[in-house]
Amino acid sequence: MFEPKQILVPTDFSPPAWAALEDAAAIAETYGAWLDVIHVWDIPTFAVPGEMAGYGLPNTVIDTVSEQAHRMMEELLDQARAKGIAIRKSTVMPGNAGRSIVEAAKNGSYDLIVIGSHGRTGLARAMLGSVAERVVRHAPCQVLVVSGKTQASASSAAVQLS
Repeated sequence: MFEPKQILVPTDFSPPAWAALEDAAAIAETYGAWLDVIHVWDIPTFAVPGEMAGYGLPNTVIDTVSEQAHRMMEELLDQARAKGIAIRKSTVMPGNAGRSIVEAAKNGSYDLIVIGSHGRTGLARAMLGSVAERVVRHAPCQVLVVSGKTQASASSAAVQLS
């Protein structure tokens, strides 16, 4: 039987990501697992002209995005504490979300990733990409995808692992 001991929850601070965190918290409580949260931020391509991307952005843009990401993580941690969700560690870092989440899972020896999905299809998915899909394809461990369209209850997520 699969019994996770270290769970990684990527977040983009959206409702599907919060649902994933709640499900992960129920799983962690059921199995006595550690729960860590990660947010990976990237400079939006529309924020700077294409020829500047990757060649040293103004520190003010990078600082602003980084500060906002850290502030949002603190808010998430406060909300989690208020709901009794125990988070061992939180990480905020720059990079490509899919690639960075997979690397964090490898480096941290996680045995489960619980990730929310917005459930986009068609052109929206093609244009925006799918972090959840990239994580599922490349993760070094099992991945539970929590749909943004039908948010499963935390108790059903824990039961599905049995």
